[in-house]
Amino acid sequence: MIEVANYIDGEGRLPDVLRQAAIGIPLSEAEFHCFCDANNGTAFDTPTLEAGFGLNVADSEPDGLAEKWDVNLPALAGKLDALSTLQKCALLAARDGFFRRAGA
Repeated sequence: MIEVANYIDGEGRLPDVLRQAAIGIPLSEAEFHCFCDANNGTAFDTPTLEAGFGLNVADSEPDGLAEKWDVNLPALAGKLDALSTLQKCALLAARDGFFRRAGA
């Protein structure tokens, strides 16, 4: 499992809360990278966080992300949808940190 909390940038109370929420998010490194790839540039609002967080991953089969990252897309989408709202926010912060580090 990858520790996505390590990708959350910043100092202060909010980044600390997000890092704490990210501890134990059950994603492999490949699943985290697939999530980032499928959601590069995607903005989420509250209804999307609650009802469709895994949708971009589930719909990425035509883009070849299952093969690229060697992941089961429906299973990953299920994991993402099962996260708490705070964990989803933490995962989005980790995604943003991942892309900042990658220079994307």
